[in-house]
Amino acid sequence: MLHHRSSRVVIVVLASLLAVSAVAVLSAGCGVPDPGKAINNIKDQTSQVARQANLAAIESAISYYETANDEQAPTSITQLTSYLGGKIPADPLGGTYYIYVENGVAKAGVR
Repeated sequence: MLHHRSSRVVIVVLASLLAVSAVAVLSAGCGVPDPGKAINNIKDQTSQVARQANLAAIESAISYYETANDEQAPTSITQLTSYLGGKIPADPLGGTYYIYVENGVAKAGVR
């Protein structure tokens, strides 16, 4: 036979387990955010922002290059190394930055 105090502990433990189970069941269908998904979304957004910042830096480097080279556009991104702190930035999403010409204007892209 359980002591009065022991039976209270058992009841509290069972009630806690039921509450945790209920929360798990309810959160599975009620749109409670998954922390893992939230972290991945933040990482994706941060990577997108970093990519846009890198593209803007490359666009600026193109302008500096053209100014220093009688308005001639660079034909390779490696020509911009000195304007980008000594190296081409790495794309946080695993792509490769490149230069293309559109309507006679050199622009930065990523693929």
